[in-house]
Formats: sequence, structure tokens, C-alpha cells
Amino acid sequence: MPRGEFRNPPVPAPERQYFAAIERRVQQLRGSPILLSPREWMRINSWWEQGIPREVVLAGIEATFARPGARARGTAVRSLAYCEPVILDTWERQRHESVTRGEAHRGPKGGPAGPDRLRECLDAATRALGRLIARAGGTPAEATLRECLRDVEREAGKGRPGPDPAREERIERLERELARAARHLLSPADLTRIEAEVDADLHPYRGLMPSGTLRETRELLREDRFRRALDLPRISLFGRS
Repeated sequence: MPRGEFRNPPVPAPERQYFAAIERRVQQLRGSPILLSPREWMRINSWWEQGIPREVVLAGIEATFARPGARARGTAVRSLAYCEPVILDTWERQRHESVTRGEAHRGPKGGPAGPDRLRECLDAATRALGRLIARAGGTPAEATLRECLRDVEREAGKGRPGPDPAREERIERLERELARAARHLLSPADLTRIEAEVDADLHPYRGLMPSGTLRETRELLREDRFRRALDLPRISLFGRS
């Protein structure tokens, strides 16, 4: 569908204020005017879609930054991914309390990802890669998928992970490589549909995101659609489900 055919309305004021308040507070806590990364924009959008109140998000961010040593280590809160466990835990408790009072709230399902969950995802990725390699025989994706499989098996063999930013970066990079390789297994019709969906999703946010962030977010959304189309599991510790 041509880009010009989309007629999405502007971002509603409550949603715009939600994003702006979170970005402003993160900049204050970091002591830097650096803009949010594409992954952070996607993460905030996921909180909005889950119905997590802005106050809960801000409180979780502040609690994470206030942890002993967070400022001293500098890189301890380099991503909003580190704030998400606190935010989801707080929202889950509030949601549970609301349910016991007979109130209906929409909230996240389950708790934050942890070491056991990461191992489960790596094991699931190993099985999924085996299926994809069989399907990809003779295609440009086969060699990349085999390399991804070796990397996943190597990470899975490292045992129970603790906090390890370097490992998280490796797994996140591996996840993106896997999604890009999987793209070659999709039909032209699937690729056209994915491009239209991504364009529609991003249309309302063009006035909010800097152009560079918009481009990178587009690529992340494409990779997410490729992954979903082939039923690939998320393997990064802080990946969105």
C-alpha cells in the first residue's frame, strides 16, 4: 500500500504526554540531553500498550537509578531494559490488588525475564533454528542460520547467567542477525505485508521521533515482524515478547 494512503490521526495528547514525561525524566536522571534510543522508544510503547500508568513507569525508573552504586558504575542503567523488571513487578502487584478489590485493569502477563527464562529461550531458539536450517537448504540464509545456531549453543552452554551487559549485547546482536537471516525465508507477499504494517505503525510517531531514531525503529519493527512470521522465540534477556 503506498505510504500516502495511510490516514492515521495525530498522536493523542495523553499518549504524547506519556512519552514526553518519561523521556524528560530519563534525561534528568542521566544528567544528559541524549535522546532515547529506538529500543527505548519501543519499550515505552509496550508499557503504554499494556496500560501501565505513567506514574508506575516513572517510579520504577527512579527506583532503578536510585539503587546503590548505579550512578557510580555509570553504565549500570544504560538502558530502560534495566528498569523494566521493577516497573512490571510494581504494576503486577497493583493489578493484583485491584483485582482483589474487584477492579478491572489491563496489565502485563507474567513477570520480568530472568536467568531461567533466558535459558528456556536459548533452548527454544536452538530447536527453532534446526527447523529453519532444514527449510533454508540451498538459500542465502542457510550459512547465517548455521552460524547463529553455533552462537546460540555456545551461549546456552555458559550456564546460569548473572548480570552481564556484554553477554546481553552479544545475545541482542545475535537475535537481530537471526531475524535478518530469517527474512530470506519469507515470501514476497509476506514482505510486502510487513512493510505496510510497519509503515502504518510508525506513521503517527513521525512527529515525535528524530529521523535517525525513526529509521532504526523501523528496522527493529521489521525484524520483530520477521521473527513473528516464522514463530522464532525472543532470546535476548530483555526482549519484548
